[in-house]
Amino acid sequence: MKKLLLFLLLLPLFLFSQLTLETISNINDAQSFKRTMIENGFERFEVTENDIGYVKKGVGELSSTYGFYVTNDGGSDVLTDDNMSFFYNDDDNGENKSYNLIYDQVKSECEFVEVSDFASYEVAWYKCIYVKPPIELLELQAYFKKELPNSSINVLSYRIGFNKLESVNYIHMLSVNKANSSTVNMLKRVIDMEKSKKLDSINLNN
Repeated sequence: MKKLLLFLLLLPLFLFSQLTLETISNINDAQSFKRTMIENGFERFEVTENDIGYVKKGVGELSSTYGFYVTNDGGSDVLTDDNMSFFYNDDDNGENKSYNLIYDQVKSECEFVEVSDFASYEVAWYKCIYVKPPIELLELQAYFKKELPNSSINVLSYRIGFNKLESVNYIHMLSVNKANSSTVNMLKRVIDMEKSKKLDSINLNN
């Protein structure tokens, strides 16, 4: 009886502090990941040196949820960006309502891209458009449109992937810090190189 009362008391807290698609899509670095986890009732736990792990333990019929942020260790793979994953354990009925809400929203509002391998597993990837794009991404999109008017670059979208292994549902997001992703920085360097070439050409002609 006491366990039931505790569950009923904590139920509103769990229901109103669950992660949403908008919440996780607005995470753009390790600090905002930590803030989001803490504000949604997650607890920190130790993982590897370059990873950040949080868990929200289940109560009663509510199953546990894990969040992981993997940072680029600055190794030889310069195209490796920070990424994050969320693990949702199935409840006693073989499903997870919090996971289903995000998955159903993505299926309804986003565009399917492909199925590809990620961390040795097949993941279904979708492309979503930010509902409220961060100001830095809006400025970056305007910059690319000005400097590369004929390109199809769109930094106002993001990729999100889903897969399931046994009783665990996974959500993956790549290139969390889009404004400073390896692709964006490479494009900026190309633009700077082209500008430098034009400037050198002008100087040689004078």
